[in-house]
Amino acid sequence: MSDLVLAIAQFDPVPGDVAANLQTIRRLRDAAKGAQLLLCPDLALTGLPALADEAGLCARSADALRALQADTGQADTGQGGPAVLVGLPWRPEDGGRPRLASVLLGQGRELGRRWRVGLARDPRLAEACRFAPGELAGPLALPCPDGPPWRLGVLAGAELDVPEVAEALAESGAEILLVPAALPFAPGGFERRQQHAVQRVTETGLPLVLANAAGGGGELVFDGLSLALDPARRLVALAPAFEESLLLTRWARQDDGWLVPAATGLRVPPPEEPADLYLALLTALRGLTGRLGLELAVLELSSAGALLPVLAADALGPARVYGWTAWSGRNALADALGIRTERIDAGLVQGTLERLLEPHGAGSVAAGPVHELIGTALAARLGALQLSGADRAALAAGALPGGYAPLGELAQPVIQALLRWRTTQRPDGALGPEPAALAAALAEPGPASAGPAVLPSWRQARGGTGTVPLVLRLTDGSSTASEPGYPTNTGKFL
Repeated sequence: MSDLVLAIAQFDPVPGDVAANLQTIRRLRDAAKGAQLLLCPDLALTGLPALADEAGLCARSADALRALQADTGQADTGQGGPAVLVGLPWRPEDGGRPRLASVLLGQGRELGRRWRVGLARDPRLAEACRFAPGELAGPLALPCPDGPPWRLGVLAGAELDVPEVAEALAESGAEILLVPAALPFAPGGFERRQQHAVQRVTETGLPLVLANAAGGGGELVFDGLSLALDPARRLVALAPAFEESLLLTRWARQDDGWLVPAATGLRVPPPEEPADLYLALLTALRGLTGRLGLELAVLELSSAGALLPVLAADALGPARVYGWTAWSGRNALADALGIRTERIDAGLVQGTLERLLEPHGAGSVAAGPVHELIGTALAARLGALQLSGADRAALAAGALPGGYAPLGELAQPVIQALLRWRTTQRPDGALGPEPAALAAALAEPGPASAGPAVLPSWRQARGGTGTVPLVLRLTDGSSTASEPGYPTNTGKFL
């Protein structure tokens, strides 16, 4: 009897770019020849979070789904190559709220569809407020060439975190649990994810295969680390962190009907702390500039601290980082990183503003808003992404940086730990200097980091409101098993 060869497609679905996501799925599907099924990350056609204009997004993703369905029936590739399990938002014909669907395509037709029962409460994904829950259904059937169809139990996204969906699928005849996922990175998130997967296998006795997104940008990144567990809860396949991967697994059906691994996939150890956090920061910055189509990042050297320039050089390369400072003197770190630097006389701007404001009363203009004004204007003139060195303490004090604050959720001890780690390691893909050169530069005395103080009243000066600072959000929103309103014994999410 034929084995089930299951290909795990780990990649970065770009939010809203249905055409680009379709091309990525097609490329990975072409590379998965010999597989019976390609398992994609959650909402692979639309990316996460689902953007505004839901009606247009649903229509474009439905068109892409039909194109992908046609691909699976092309005569010149036998049966059209592997079937595909792909997710997308779907708007009902009656005009009601859209729902989330996982659709199985193969042999040029739709083989089955499963509606999402559980919706993530993570505010970054905005599922619970944007989509309606569906009804719990049984496994999907994937044709087997020389035996009964494989029965695929699909639980997506937040459904991994609770037992009811997996147990219902097992009771209705599923042979394997498939998890299309786009689980945001959080420190310790992989361990919690693996723990939930082990719990689902323990409860059902079924193997489990999870395909996670890898990449992202700005406030939301995904760490990849797609995995497969056998019925004995052993890790038999693990994909790399933060990078695209196509991982093949093979499952043999025994005489008693159980699926067991016939071959294991790539297994690489997940990055440990603080490497995982540094890679997440690097991915967030690199992904944001790519999605915005920006070739340059601008930062103020005198207030950015040491980690932000290093991170920028590692993510983008020295030639794409532009530093400015209001202070004179050599900057050893900037020299070691190879980034361009320029001195701008902030005092001239500050003095001009003070003279302009004299009719409204005497007094000096605070340095902080002046420096931010210069940075914002410089970034606009260069067509660059403005970077802020604001950390958790600065944001808590009321700072509202005008650009992207990659370190905005980190406390200073964590920032210093990341910097110490970087002086001993150079992660794969980093474009900055070797650790020894970086350590030597940091040991040199440099100009005082007398950057602008963050005034606690700055938020009040903006009227107590304003745009929420753009930072990498690190709160783990995936664990929802203890929250009310999740599946009951009826299989419904309230």
